[in-house]
Amino acid sequence: MRLHLPFGIRTNERYLSTVSKDEYHELMLYATERKIRLEGFKRFSGNIQLIKEFIDNICIVAQDFPKMLSGKKSVIIRLDEYSPEDDFTTTDYHLISINAKLFSNKDYLEKEYKMLADDGKFVKGTDFRSIAWHEAGHVVANIYGISPMKIAKQIMPECNASEIIIYIKQYISLYAADYEDGREFISECFSAYYSGADISFANQYVLLCKEFVKEEPIYDKK
Repeated sequence: MRLHLPFGIRTNERYLSTVSKDEYHELMLYATERKIRLEGFKRFSGNIQLIKEFIDNICIVAQDFPKMLSGKKSVIIRLDEYSPEDDFTTTDYHLISINAKLFSNKDYLEKEYKMLADDGKFVKGTDFRSIAWHEAGHVVANIYGISPMKIAKQIMPECNASEIIIYIKQYISLYAADYEDGREFISECFSAYYSGADISFANQYVLLCKEFVKEEPIYDKK
């Protein structure tokens, strides 16, 4: 998920203070109780409530896709101080890296996401909370081995991949159609579904993902 920052912002500046030891331990305990690992948060300089909300939103998806928080591949959230300037977050299998600078300023994060959603880059009607649901979609696809394009073709069997991408671009978001293999379908559909945007295609998509995984064992095999 990409965010292009306004010209002239000083993204290399240091914030004045990091979280206290008590806040750090509170945040770590909060994550541990929810079976999520945190990395790098000793240097976090924002409000820990924002990270708690991010964790809670990951857990909402995990209620439907429990392998996210079980076994060896439980979700890890890493605070990335060296994240590219135009990224909200990046996901590598079950590792979600969040931009330390952007997540240290909730007001700015909220404003920039809203601007992009209003322009149709991301799902219209969603807010910055959908960043977590978007990345959770990637984790689910990775852990369960879901093919985003195959799910889409179940909804639109009469259409080829190019036609589906055109449809997705119009009715889901511009970002959902960024890649020809449909890798952003699941993430933007999760964004729409869990935010309550009530988009028919997204609703069908997530329900099919739930059907796909319902026979999966909850815990990884030893």
